[in-house]
Amino acid sequence: MSLNTASQHLPIYIIGAGIAGLACANQLQQNGLQSIILEARDRIGGRIHTMDAKNFYYDLGASWIHGIEQNPIWKITQQYHIDTQVFNYDVSQFYHANGECFSQTEQDYFEHCISQIMQQLSYSSHPIAADAIAEILSHVTDHSSPFPAQQLTTLLNAYFQYYANDPFATELTQLSTYFHQYEGYFSGDEVIFPQGYQQLITPLSTGLDIRTNVTVQSITLHDQHIQITDQNQQSYFAAKVIIAAPLGILKQQDIDFNPNLPQGYLDAIQKLGYGSFNKVYLSFKSPLVFKNDSNHQTISHFFWAKQQWINVLDLSDSYHQPTYLLLFGGQRAEWIDHHDDDAILQWLAAALQQSVDFSQQPTQMIVTRWGADPLSKGSFSYPAPQHHRRLIQQLNTPLQQRLFFTGEHCSEDYAGTVHGAYLAGQATAQQINHLIDSTLLAERHESDAMLDK
Repeated sequence: MSLNTASQHLPIYIIGAGIAGLACANQLQQNGLQSIILEARDRIGGRIHTMDAKNFYYDLGASWIHGIEQNPIWKITQQYHIDTQVFNYDVSQFYHANGECFSQTEQDYFEHCISQIMQQLSYSSHPIAADAIAEILSHVTDHSSPFPAQQLTTLLNAYFQYYANDPFATELTQLSTYFHQYEGYFSGDEVIFPQGYQQLITPLSTGLDIRTNVTVQSITLHDQHIQITDQNQQSYFAAKVIIAAPLGILKQQDIDFNPNLPQGYLDAIQKLGYGSFNKVYLSFKSPLVFKNDSNHQTISHFFWAKQQWINVLDLSDSYHQPTYLLLFGGQRAEWIDHHDDDAILQWLAAALQQSVDFSQQPTQMIVTRWGADPLSKGSFSYPAPQHHRRLIQQLNTPLQQRLFFTGEHCSEDYAGTVHGAYLAGQATAQQINHLIDSTLLAERHESDAMLDK
């Protein structure tokens, strides 16, 4: 189809007002192109969502800027004077099942083993991380280890299982061995937003045409235009459409494409990993008592409980009250998706009873359930064992030069992050701008040739 049709007078539509959709619309606007965003929720921001609870701000979705050096999200915070706070949690305290801290010797040795395994994964021939780590651990023999051999293997395997959960929102059996190549963080401090990540959404959405409560049900490619149909059977006619909806929506085929998407796109959508990642915030009148805690300055605590690692982050300094955050991905996040707060608190108290005193009831408990959210059906993408850059490149290839995909899952280097979504949205806008410029140039040449005749 030639772009030189009546469709060029129709608007560009973007499906989804998350960070990718907003970044795309802003970039289009800077290029002199207007767009209309259709958003299914009654709010904008997508998986960036801040809850204001009596002037305490809880980020239910994204929380961190992952590395501030050269990070475009950091640049936005500086441009609009948005307050942030450094929150690095790369230094952790580990605890035995009885609540006793690892000795310094144990801590140093355990962290050394983690580092060594990370390096060895790059050379593994196993595509599945669980298999690669099992093989590496089968060859661990060090008579100088402060741990019994079987205990060390168990602790290390469980640590990497936790690592699959956070930050990748999956299980070790579902994760690519080469996950470290796709983590996609920038260098520098990690920072959070004392008044919420939502502050970023306001400047990015100013001046844009955004229509909320519009759930797109079908997209039909006609010869001269694209027809979008919503939940009320209202139609919108577009020259181009950019799908900035979460990957979970595409995986569940909540949008009906007519004709069906080509097989290459369907394969990419299904082969990219996508998981649920949930948060549990707990606030108390008094600080939690960590039994045998030897380092009160540490904000990240890993407790060995019921054959798994449970990480507790201490946010008390940020909230000026005893507040803790626990992050869950994979099967535990899926369990949280379908259980109430009481069940979750009971499980935590039972799991951590040897290490943490849960005798007091929380004054505030906030739980996210992104996997059960019908408008996201999960949290973010991750590199599955069959992951390849070609899958993302397929999604970044426009269909008929008028249907585009964007979002964190369309970022080759920064998937699963806010900056990845933002950069993907910008790249899609630039791609459209280039196509339009190329078309106008071709039309000009064609017109000149006609005049020469």
